[in-house]
Amino acid sequence: MSHSEDYIQIIPSPYNSDWNMVRMYSPDRISGICEVHLHGAHLTSYKCRAKPSFSSMASSEEQSIITRVSDQDELMFVSEKALFATDKAIRGGTPICFPQFSDKGRLSMSHGFARNVPWECVTTTGVSNDSATVATLRMIKSSSYKGNNKEIAQYLAEYDALNVEMIFSLSNDSLEMTLRVGEDSRVEDEKFEKVKSFTFAFHNYFRVDDITQVTLDGIHNNHHGVQFIDKVKKGELITVENSSPFAITQEVDRVYVDMLDPIESVIVENKPTNISRMICVSQNAANAQNVVVWNIWSEKCQKMSDMKADDFSRYVCVEVGQIQTPIVLERGKVFTGSQKISVKHVSPNSSKL
Repeated sequence: MSHSEDYIQIIPSPYNSDWNMVRMYSPDRISGICEVHLHGAHLTSYKCRAKPSFSSMASSEEQSIITRVSDQDELMFVSEKALFATDKAIRGGTPICFPQFSDKGRLSMSHGFARNVPWECVTTTGVSNDSATVATLRMIKSSSYKGNNKEIAQYLAEYDALNVEMIFSLSNDSLEMTLRVGEDSRVEDEKFEKVKSFTFAFHNYFRVDDITQVTLDGIHNNHHGVQFIDKVKKGELITVENSSPFAITQEVDRVYVDMLDPIESVIVENKPTNISRMICVSQNAANAQNVVVWNIWSEKCQKMSDMKADDFSRYVCVEVGQIQTPIVLERGKVFTGSQKISVKHVSPNSSKL
């Protein structure tokens, strides 16, 4: 058993001197590094050395290129104009949307408040080569809130009835994130009843070099007749007729509904080197049945105060959550919902899926 401090460090944020973040190393210390800000339990960086995927037809030059581009590959997009400020959400990385996604809940705050408040690191575990480095963060209670937003203060007080945690598990080849929600056994039934129903999402912003070189696979062929709510078209429900990978060529805001196991969304980006990078996002339909695909595109991006005008070309959001049908927590029970992120680089002659 290795010492946790060899694999997990709590260090100052480079963006806000009043904040701390957790830096985690993979068990082999070279395959992966991630950084999670305690503000919002917010993943702001995941760099990993992807395992190269060669086919028997790949030339030695292709193998060399794949190995080279696999080093220190940053998967997460964070805008250079992102705000790292009290009560604000960070633009990019993976914000935690809780206790609701968008307006899917009783709160007036879109995406809830969990991404706006401090969390605390409660456990860390550094382990041996064949397992994972693990950190558990817990959302603060209202008594610890030091912000200035009265609405956030009110919601935090109400949600004192729940214990909300994020577990980050970094292995040599993937990062797993788990939301865990349980009751605070000290609260009376009336307070618990008010907050027991919720929705959530991992609002992933994945970094790409050029959105025009990106296709999304694995979503439309999840099952026959995949459907999504098209929020660009005012909530129209659309049934997918073609299960092929699809490109993003304009604003997109889709909530895919009733997905079935296994759910794996694959972001394929073709690089100038003729090598494709594939980010795979997997989830379990029993606890996270929805996939969201979002890119604000050029016109709206120019109006965002915390994004650069051309940021739309450098990210795609592929989000995991339970959105359409709320989770209803029972007393004495614990809810968990997870996603796993991994990456690989492939040559044109390699099998992609």
